Amino acid sequence: MANNQLQLYIRSGKVQDSIEQTLKDRADDFTTSLITVINGNPVLQECEPGEVIRTALKAASMHLPIDPNLGLAYIIPYLNNKKTKDPETGKETWVKKYEPQLQIGWKGFIQLALRSQQYKTINVTDVREGEYKGENRLTGAIDFEWVNDNNERSKLKVVGYVAYFKLINGFEKLLYMSYDDLEKHAKQYSKTYKNGNGKWADDKPNMSKKTVVKLLISKWGPQSTEIQKALRADQAAMGEDDAYNYVDNDKHQNIIEGEEADG
Repeated sequence: MANNQLQLYIRSGKVQDSIEQTLKDRADDFTTSLITVINGNPVLQECEPGEVIRTALKAASMHLPIDPNLGLAYIIPYLNNKKTKDPETGKETWVKKYEPQLQIGWKGFIQLALRSQQYKTINVTDVREGEYKGENRLTGAIDFEWVNDNNERSKLKVVGYVAYFKLINGFEKLLYMSYDDLEKHAKQYSKTYKNGNGKWADDKPNMSKKTVVKLLISKWGPQSTEIQKALRADQAAMGEDDAYNYVDNDKHQNIIEGEEADG
């Protein structure tokens, strides 16, 4: 669908009525943001417009803007093979079709956690060469020796990522994944990464941060209704009747249940 046709579709009365019923006074801001995102990503114009709107509405229902510059949530077009049936002949054929996929960023998961008011602090950072000192197998405690000089630290190789939270009640937990762990995770849970493209290939640092934060929250963190919704919706293409289709990741259930990369 051409861009101007897509914009007309989004601004049509029927679609706007549906958006207003869902978002109330946020409908105008949502429409403007959605059109801006579509203008900035021509491939989204190849997706079914209803699927794009459903995906954007899912992010909006969690109050996560889809502006990619904010890093909270993204709509990523995914090229998928779909089986279609000719209505006249009944013959089935495979066709390539772009489907919009919701990706929640690490900043989005952190915002949802803080919004629940159960987390006193939550953070994620890269780990540089020499900073990781090992794990106590019995207690699970992990030791780090951080390089405080930022100029010197920037010269060191990134060897992993660690996410940490402390709750209001004092409970605290962290999750460290080495670069190799994250590489294995990406290959196992993202079809596009195995093919050398997609968000993992384009933005590995932010996807690594997102992975350790998401796994930390899903495995040990308290989960508000919004966090549960985010864990389910992340990496999904939105079908009708709120059905989730994990087009890039047929092992998504393992992730939301908190399993590690070797799940």
